[in-house]
Amino acid sequence: MAFPAGSRPYRVLVVEDDHERAQELRTLFAEDGYECEVTLDLDTAGEVVSERKMEAVLVDLEVDGVSAEEALAVFTPTENDQGLIFFNGSTDDTVQRRCRRQGADSYLSSRSGLQRVVNATCRAVGNAE
Repeated sequence: MAFPAGSRPYRVLVVEDDHERAQELRTLFAEDGYECEVTLDLDTAGEVVSERKMEAVLVDLEVDGVSAEEALAVFTPTENDQGLIFFNGSTDDTVQRRCRRQGADSYLSSRSGLQRVVNATCRAVGNAE
């Protein structure tokens, strides 16, 4: 992704407790020119977005103690002007539609590969601009 002259790269916050998956996501985002920060839980992620601007937040719903409802409460997209993407979520279409109606930009099931997750995040960043 090309950024305008003098601008900073887009920042993505990832809530992920699997170190290998987190490193792979960092690599994939870096290849697209994004800065990627990783936190292990929602509380820390909430602190990060209150301290600095993130263009998107990517939440792994397999992280212990994380639910889509809790993440929506922490990262209300209309209040924080950032994309919100869930991954490793339920394959239940009803859950996916409900989360999208409540403000998630994308809800990807556990069948989605990491490159698809990165692509959805990049699209959400474009929508949040």
